[in-house]
Amino acid sequence: MLVLVVASRGGDRRRTEPAETAQQADSSQPVVTTAQPDRPDASRVGATGEITIDVDGLQRVFTVVRPPSVGANAPLVVLLHGGTRDMRAVLKGAGSGDWVALAEEKGFVVVAPNGVNPTTGDTTGNRQQWNDLRSPFSVGDSEADDVEFINRVIDWVIEHHDVDPDRVFVTGLSNGGMMAQRLLIETPETFAAGASFIANLPDRDDLVGPDSPVPLLLANGTEDPLMPWDGGKIADRDRGTVKSVAETREWWIKTNRATPDGLGIVQIKNTNRRDGCTLTTERFNAGPGGAALEILTMEGGGHSMPSTNYTFAGELLLEPIVGPLCRDAGGVRLAWDFFVSS
Repeated sequence: MLVLVVASRGGDRRRTEPAETAQQADSSQPVVTTAQPDRPDASRVGATGEITIDVDGLQRVFTVVRPPSVGANAPLVVLLHGGTRDMRAVLKGAGSGDWVALAEEKGFVVVAPNGVNPTTGDTTGNRQQWNDLRSPFSVGDSEADDVEFINRVIDWVIEHHDVDPDRVFVTGLSNGGMMAQRLLIETPETFAAGASFIANLPDRDDLVGPDSPVPLLLANGTEDPLMPWDGGKIADRDRGTVKSVAETREWWIKTNRATPDGLGIVQIKNTNRRDGCTLTTERFNAGPGGAALEILTMEGGGHSMPSTNYTFAGELLLEPIVGPLCRDAGGVRLAWDFFVSS
């Protein structure tokens, strides 16, 4: 096992020395072994596929995807899976899996960390959860320090893949979207921007916004059967409670010291009238000392990311569980456009 010192990137983000082990890489994401023009030396490009590091005595895992198109000093997107899902599923899932194709097109690295199973304590499995601050969460609270873990993963990727520490973005959906919001609250210095899909803030009164807010995109569906638009129990079961979409948005508008841009609500072109969903955006510019906020509303949409790549078979499988799918635009591309413009 190789012992590696991960460099701190300033502020109070001091890290202990993690042990890291490269697992066998996914054959579809080969390890880069030769240097090419406008790319870092091969010696500075680390392993892709599944990696293991030790965090507070737990063997935590994450997956690195570095397409061949990625050059030196590239951006990094941290992709967080939903609850009872895992890092493998989020990279291949409908909607969220669009990040892999966009990474190839735009030339950035994607890292997908894995949560912890709160019932068994397993860190490598496929029914994982993030410690996203919700309370109470009686299905089985996760006590893992996921903020430390994810920041440690970012340090590892910066060290081994020559990515730009000033262009680290975080996104997630559902439980992963809630975790993305927690990261922007607690370690805003790590991120250049974030995007949270189908996720509200936990229903608690002790949330304190960061002194230095981060640009954020918030996306929710009005017909979401799992993340309640009006707040309350997640999935109408004992999975904790959340604020309403309106309360979540108002909290972030205040936290980001954001002001309306004057354009009002703008409808994205309705390219798929069959889906019964329309997408609208509302932009809030950064006020003094603040950060931009963009609100994406999926009118008629359920608990899923918008995507133009949903298949008819996928609709038959997903819609009874997550509600209507929105197909007018790709949520991944909307998030990326927000990242690079913020």
